[in-house]
Amino acid sequence: MGRQMNGTKDAWSQIDPPVLEDTLRRLISAIPAGYVASCGTLAELLGDICAARWIGTWLGEHRHDDACRCHRIVRAGGRWGVSAIGLARQQQLLQQEGVLLTASGVDPRCLLDSAALRTLCPEVASNPPLAALQSLQDELRGQIQLCPFEEEPHSVAGVDVSYKGNQAVAVYCHTAWPSGERLWETHIVMSTRFPYISGYLAFRELPGLLRVIEEAKKAGHLAEVIVVDGSGLLHPRGVGIASHL
Repeated sequence: MGRQMNGTKDAWSQIDPPVLEDTLRRLISAIPAGYVASCGTLAELLGDICAARWIGTWLGEHRHDDACRCHRIVRAGGRWGVSAIGLARQQQLLQQEGVLLTASGVDPRCLLDSAALRTLCPEVASNPPLAALQSLQDELRGQIQLCPFEEEPHSVAGVDVSYKGNQAVAVYCHTAWPSGERLWETHIVMSTRFPYISGYLAFRELPGLLRVIEEAKKAGHLAEVIVVDGSGLLHPRGVGIASHL
């Protein structure tokens, strides 16, 4: 790992992870009164259906205000889902806007599909943020090299990130090998703005990991092997957080 970090192309620096919540709010604002959209449809517009679970979580946790139109978001098939304003208030607002309600959700005739939402929000549809991140991963996949050690390493470091709300703590711990003696450690605390979405962990955690590894380099404690709590080649696009790093 130490050898590979010197002089390689830094593809990460070419892209700034997007603020997905801002894009999601633009999509929601584009849904006209009298209609609803599902979490899955919104995820498709963001560029990956895997984002649907995060959208469902966001609906129950986001900071709501009078300008927010989150009541126009439902689950697949128009079924009721989690809402920050509560189901009763969501139903009341939708009825006021002319949405037809059923026992389990909304009338399918009021449910927008992805094609309709693309027409309503072309600026997002033409440049899905998650699709751009996938392109970066595809680029990085071609740069991965598996380089076996010629001799047993003498030092190993572990890196990981833990969370409390929107605060992330990235940690680097350098140890001797094979004794396991702890040689040096550091950590940083930072805010996170990119959510957890399966397949995109690097865009959430890598900014913090790069900072602690840079501190290790400056202190002369860059280990020969860095163990990452995440996948590498075992990833939908072959570029997990270990491959990114």
